[in-house]
Amino acid sequence: MSSLRLSRQTWDLGRSFASLGLFIVFACGRQTSLRTPDAAVFGNETNTKARPTSQVALKQRHPMAPRESYVNNPLDDDINDEIADGNRGTKPARGPHPFDSMSEPALREAFEKRPESLGSLSIGKPNFGQLINGVQPKESPLYRLVDPSHAWGTQETVESLCHALSVVAEAYPGTPVVDIGHLSAKEGGPLRPHHSHQSGRDVDLGFYYLDNGTRWYTRASRDTLDVPRTWALIRTLVIDTDIEMILLDRSLQELVESHASSVEKNPAWVASLFHGDGARFAIVRHSPGHTTHMHLRFFNPIAEQSAKRLANFLPSRRFVRASVNYIVHVASNGDTLQKLAQRYRTTIAAIRQANRMRDFQLFVGHRYNIPVTTVPTAHESTRSANPRLEPAHTSN
Repeated sequence: MSSLRLSRQTWDLGRSFASLGLFIVFACGRQTSLRTPDAAVFGNETNTKARPTSQVALKQRHPMAPRESYVNNPLDDDINDEIADGNRGTKPARGPHPFDSMSEPALREAFEKRPESLGSLSIGKPNFGQLINGVQPKESPLYRLVDPSHAWGTQETVESLCHALSVVAEAYPGTPVVDIGHLSAKEGGPLRPHHSHQSGRDVDLGFYYLDNGTRWYTRASRDTLDVPRTWALIRTLVIDTDIEMILLDRSLQELVESHASSVEKNPAWVASLFHGDGARFAIVRHSPGHTTHMHLRFFNPIAEQSAKRLANFLPSRRFVRASVNYIVHVASNGDTLQKLAQRYRTTIAAIRQANRMRDFQLFVGHRYNIPVTTVPTAHESTRSANPRLEPAHTSN
């Protein structure tokens, strides 16, 4: 009797599991029938099948992954720098431009026959742009290029950078070689792992360390950062160049600001560089991840104005090309990969690839890179018209 009862229970249990299995297969079959948006925007995308909706649902927390290296981290260092492009202030008074003496026909002829003679052109914005006639820093005992193939900038950017480094080396004999990371690709455009670095105006610059043998992308701290040389560099960038902003982790900012306040005659000016003054943003700004290098961005009044003057000619020579750029989307309740792909006219596969996602889950509050295909247009930065430092306030 007990054997019969056990067999009946086993039979009932087996029927229950079989029913549950059929339900799961039916439910999943319905959910996987969802179609993704047209993949035409990304012609190489072929994976258009969506996973079950239950696998696309958001979770309430995001597990912090170990930080990857400079080369491999897709979100690297400049998500937060996009707000900086529209700096408070007005357009500065400009001096003569190289194109001022050229007529429209002469400018067109030069562009069509001798485009290299027109100098560097910074097209679009740092996080959505291109570079024409870029230049590289020349060989020098003052610095080394970490990745020469991605060390192209406008003439203004490269000259400003090299000038600042030479001033520091002259003021501090024995200054060690500093590492220069990414500027832009030779023709600009998207450059992994960055959001910006697209138009020849951005530079990733290594630190001056107390130990001359410190490797590129080593995390700096109170015990390793050469603070006097770092301040000399920042000071020179502010006084002598068209610097727009310097991204530096707050922990290092505090060290440099404290030193600067102790050696400068005008501590209020020092404070305005790190905290702003109400009318302007700070030049030295906090951005997570900048304990391994500084991110510099320069105004390029000549290269930007050149691109604007030549804007009508660029499409004819196909200098301006469509490219994949990224919009940062902060996930909220109800978001799914399906909805994001439809909203931004892209594909689930493209979003997953851009964020190196291993599954189909989104996390509330997490930032996701959404790839979109567009064409940049000529753009000019705005900037403060007021001088950052009056000569009477400089220190020797």
